[in-house]
Amino acid sequence: MSPKVLNLILKVLDANSEAVFSREDIAAWPKGDFEEALRTGLLEEAAPATGVVCPGCEEACLEEVHFVYGDRPEDTRAYVICGQRDDIGRVPIPLEMLDRWAANKGRAESLRRDLGRKRTEEPVSMRSFIEQYCCPVGPGRAQQLATRILQEARRKPPRLKLPLSTNKATGNKKKFFRPSDLRTRWPRYKQVIPTLPDLK
Repeated sequence: MSPKVLNLILKVLDANSEAVFSREDIAAWPKGDFEEALRTGLLEEAAPATGVVCPGCEEACLEEVHFVYGDRPEDTRAYVICGQRDDIGRVPIPLEMLDRWAANKGRAESLRRDLGRKRTEEPVSMRSFIEQYCCPVGPGRAQQLATRILQEARRKPPRLKLPLSTNKATGNKKKFFRPSDLRTRWPRYKQVIPTLPDLK
């Protein structure tokens, strides 16, 4: 999920103690962010909107939504009544136009804490990560393991994927990562390199 959308959700929560988004709001988000928010549990389905901007004329008034319920859920219909003009009357409203999603506060706070930790973490090289977060290894072993991991990531197709936080260093320059991003990938790295030591 892009930081822009996550920060937007957190700001709305801070301002209103709840964050509810319509289909129109979500349409402006980068592609894939809405699906990611649903997948991670950050967004949950909320009650349908009870008021919408009436599409019946150019006035674009906010009107209350009325429902006509059928015997089956798919038979339910929604409409608004134009309050400005006598020649319009009822204006049908597609049900999907009323869809809304609310932020899960617990999940949002968890992501906020993770975001805070990532911002305060100093980037490390793969070798530094192995030396700091893994069981003690022999002289030169950390560099050997780091080199092996980076080689696997450069294969075509790569057997390992580097974190998105990797800097764009090329040539002989080191690649740096946030430790928290490396920790989540470490189980997969261990599968490729069976001799890696266990994490502390």
